[in-house]
Amino acid sequence: MLAIVAVVAFAFLLLVFFFFGVVIRNINLRRKKEIETFNAVLQAQERERKRIAVDMHDEIGPLLSAVKLQIGAFGLIEDKTQLRRAIDETSREFDNAIREVRNAIANLAPTGLSRNGLLPTIRQFGNTIESKGNINFRISADELPGKMNEAAEINIYRIIQEMITNSLKHSNCTQIDVSLKLQNNLFLIAYRDNGTPKNNTTNPIAGMGIENIRSRTVFLGGKIKSAVDFSNGADYLLSFHQKNIFG
Repeated sequence: MLAIVAVVAFAFLLLVFFFFGVVIRNINLRRKKEIETFNAVLQAQERERKRIAVDMHDEIGPLLSAVKLQIGAFGLIEDKTQLRRAIDETSREFDNAIREVRNAIANLAPTGLSRNGLLPTIRQFGNTIESKGNINFRISADELPGKMNEAAEINIYRIIQEMITNSLKHSNCTQIDVSLKLQNNLFLIAYRDNGTPKNNTTNPIAGMGIENIRSRTVFLGGKIKSAVDFSNGADYLLSFHQKNIFG
């Protein structure tokens, strides 16, 4: 009898140790995944900072240098009419520099999100794109069940912004389509353009910001699918659990 009790007690202890081992293992795996996701977001933020720094260096720097040279030349202009034209030209260059600074600030912190919400902010971004060239931008959306949580709103905006930026920089597209849908408790983002990759490259991963898009998607617990290549245009489908996006 004592032997049976001892065996049962030993088996119970083994079961307890096994249970706690499984629990600890799951906790460690969850913690590892959280760390990986956090690191991915940090990397995405760092790439974003570098991109903004490059934009400021390439766009704003030359404008300010040109303005400085123009102002320095004012003292050499004796004719009042020529001086007036030079001042007007410098004023226009200042306006351009101010516009680029505002664009950089908008990339850092899109204030329209908190004020207007995701859809109007994306539409405004699309309107800005259309006003600068021959791009036709269309966005469609189902009626949303409520306001997105702050983390979802900013990351989804950044994802779509990255997709649009990639289309403009890496393809010759003339049409961009974005669709937001609700389906079976999933929030879906479909993105397409009609461009073909520049420099004869059909690999969507190479130099097209896919890691930034993927890391933000994973951060929100989502999944991403994209075309095998972009020879027929960029093609993304992102899916998120509705509970991770709203409320």
